[in-house]
Amino acid sequence: ISFAGALRLEAGQHTPPQVQVTPRWDMATLPAL
Repeated sequence: ISFAGALRLEAGQHTPPQVQVTPRWDMATLPAL
């Protein structure tokens, strides 16, 4: 799979990310560990 993906990238094919990621908590409000 990774080899096929590398060939696609080399050929100039790419797709934009399909996933939207949002944090559950604001990082500024979390206490330090």
